[in-house]
Amino acid sequence: IPSRGLVGKSLLGVPAGIAVAAGGVAAAWRIMRRFRPDVSVGTGGYVSGPVAVAAGLSGVPLVLHEQNVFPGLTNRLASRWAAAVAVPFEEARRYFPRGARVVVTGNPVRRSVIDMTREEGLRLLGLPPDGLVVYAVGGSRGARVLNEAVVEALPGWLELPGVRVIFATGRRYYDRTVAALRERGIRVPDGGKIILVPYMERADAALAVADVVVTRAGGITLAEITSRGVPAVVVPSPNVVHRHQDYNAEVLRRAGAAKVIPEARLTGPVLEKTVKDLLCHPELREKMRRAAR
Repeated sequence: IPSRGLVGKSLLGVPAGIAVAAGGVAAAWRIMRRFRPDVSVGTGGYVSGPVAVAAGLSGVPLVLHEQNVFPGLTNRLASRWAAAVAVPFEEARRYFPRGARVVVTGNPVRRSVIDMTREEGLRLLGLPPDGLVVYAVGGSRGARVLNEAVVEALPGWLELPGVRVIFATGRRYYDRTVAALRERGIRVPDGGKIILVPYMERADAALAVADVVVTRAGGITLAEITSRGVPAVVVPSPNVVHRHQDYNAEVLRRAGAAKVIPEARLTGPVLEKTVKDLLCHPELREKMRRAAR
């Protein structure tokens, strides 16, 4: 089904995008006429736009799922004829048109994230049962600015007795991060104190053992963190449409479940101190854990 984004396009790009989307609507309508679905599900983004329009034209009930507090353009428009709009937090309701059938469902979370025990996670990752664990991850592709701050902060974290760090860098930043750590005299593996990987295949295990998570503010990422009740230090990405990660992070901050550091204020020393404060104050971590859930 052809489609093309419209947000952020030039004046010349918008008509072309509309033309492509119209072709997508026609293609989706033909599929629906042939397939005759009982319900159509849209998860936002320009890719789902033609299908949402075709569902409305075909009389097929449309259910939308919005991962973020601030919804994308497609879901905001399609919510006007959707049978239901599932959102992660109550705060998302205000951003939809009046009359939209908004239901607070939360975001879907893998069963293994919820069910894994700390003991099983420690076994899978080869970590000892004692001490504290920091899990730093900038999303599936990594985040250069966040990685650089973690590299600066990491020696200070490791000064605390029993602290270990799981650091997922993103594939394209892995070699650069290894080199940056070596410049600071840290070699990986470092006596089991650091698990450095380009991609965390067992994120469920990492979340199960983490005492503090350092991360971005994507909707699914925060859903997994809050489902475990892990205290979080969140650095919202400024490089996303509508800066929706800012809205996601703000909900957790207001609830007392996260410390939020805007990327413009992110430095190694700031990140080091913020995480250290949590590691050194178990009563604060427990308060944040309760707030997250």
